[in-house]
Amino acid sequence: PEAVIRTQFIVGFPGEGEEEFAELLDFVEQQKFDRVGCFKYSPQDGTAGGKITEELVDEDVKEERFHRLMSLQQKMSKKIHKRFVGKKVSVIVDGLSEESELLLQGRTSQQAPGIDGVVLINDGDAKVGDIVEVKITESHDYDLVG
Repeated sequence: PEAVIRTQFIVGFPGEGEEEFAELLDFVEQQKFDRVGCFKYSPQDGTAGGKITEELVDEDVKEERFHRLMSLQQKMSKKIHKRFVGKKVSVIVDGLSEESELLLQGRTSQQAPGIDGVVLINDGDAKVGDIVEVKITESHDYDLVG
């Protein structure tokens, strides 16, 4: 029951049309992934995709698709995070919050460092690396507060 399903997608791969992108949005909505990352396609030297020169997707289209996908996931993430409110979760403390030196910041086992949201801890003391029990009092699009 504590398992998390996360995935990442590339939008704007050469040849991706609106139909394929709509299929991706439908898939993400149906699967209800716990965490989704998204990148805009860019050719990389030494890869098969980096050699493709036809059917390139316009940068503005990639940007728009990126925002549409992440907006969909943001709505789903908000719903997923609400289930944590009122519960205690184990959090590894990373240090002071990037938002305020008045808060500590950490992660649950379900949050990848530098990729997923964080847990903002607004009460108590802990050191970097400590694992503490945090009662979640608020949920946001990607972060939890407790």
